[in-house]
Amino acid sequence: MTAAAPISEPEVMLDFEKYTGLAEIERDDREAPGKDTDICQAWLAGRCERGDLCQYRHSRSRSLIVCKHWLRGLCKKGIECEFVHRFELDRMPECFFFSRYGECTNDECMYRHVTADARRMECPFYARGFCKHGPRCRYKHVRRVPCANYLLGFCADGPSCRFGHPRFEIDLQRVLQEAERFGDRSVSWR
Repeated sequence: MTAAAPISEPEVMLDFEKYTGLAEIERDDREAPGKDTDICQAWLAGRCERGDLCQYRHSRSRSLIVCKHWLRGLCKKGIECEFVHRFELDRMPECFFFSRYGECTNDECMYRHVTADARRMECPFYARGFCKHGPRCRYKHVRRVPCANYLLGFCADGPSCRFGHPRFEIDLQRVLQEAERFGDRSVSWR
């Protein structure tokens, strides 16, 4: 008589399992085991559901700036280093020479070269909706696509939303005083 093959249980996913994230962790562990030195990309985006069970690093205390010693191959701290050991240009420290003198003579410089235009502060009036200075404004005008959910009344993502949440902050009292001063009777509470 031959031995029967073991019957494997079908993969059943209960309703609550999709909220715990345990099934996702098991699937991720099988597909690509990660390093505990890497920062969790989902956590950086603000949506890692694995919490303490995540195999990647979730640490606000650690800097998101690339380790300058690691870039030269000289970092002795390894996993204990408070800086990132991965080359990402947007997380690189600023080039001292470019920030100080406006130019860098090193053709192979691995540091960020931040221009004066990128360093300008964002215009608070443009962020609210309108800047009277237009293109001659000395501040940066950052155009954001408005969030459809916010315009309808509520955005679940809140301040972490990647779309713009326009602020309609008008000092109504001041508008009414100016209207009365110029004799505009159409704008009045009375």
